[in-house]
Amino acid sequence: MRLFDCFREPERIHVDPLFGRLECRGKEPWRGVVMFAPVSRDVTVAISTGGAAPDEQERQAFLGLAEGYDAMLPAIAEELYGLYMPGKGGAPDKPPHPFAAPDMVTLTRLGGVEIQRNGGLRLFYGFIEGAGWDEATFTLRVSNWSPVGENLRD
Repeated sequence: MRLFDCFREPERIHVDPLFGRLECRGKEPWRGVVMFAPVSRDVTVAISTGGAAPDEQERQAFLGLAEGYDAMLPAIAEELYGLYMPGKGGAPDKPPHPFAAPDMVTLTRLGGVEIQRNGGLRLFYGFIEGAGWDEATFTLRVSNWSPVGENLRD
């Protein structure tokens, strides 16, 4: 035990019928790992509820995302490309070098999903291993089932 661990709220565990094992401390988001069928692998999930266990609202948001993900993929690629290419088409200062928005689908991978109590969603992407920029994190907000680029962090 570290010196100030006694002042921290204990970690809570919730086993959700959709998300599986989730962990939460205080009012922080519930966190876990869940299979996301459209990408055929596990992604991290953060569910902001203000402390309450996730409910049907969060489950429906995740299921709706899974159902509409493939249809959103071209728009997701456009948003990723827009965040990556400075000035809408200028040369990036780091590899890789996509030639068009569809290239972003093969160069990036979904790493996480954030679900907010109000139904808001955020998607977090990074470049695939070996693409040349391992630290990049793209954040997209999903509004009315349409992705909007928020930021790209190194």
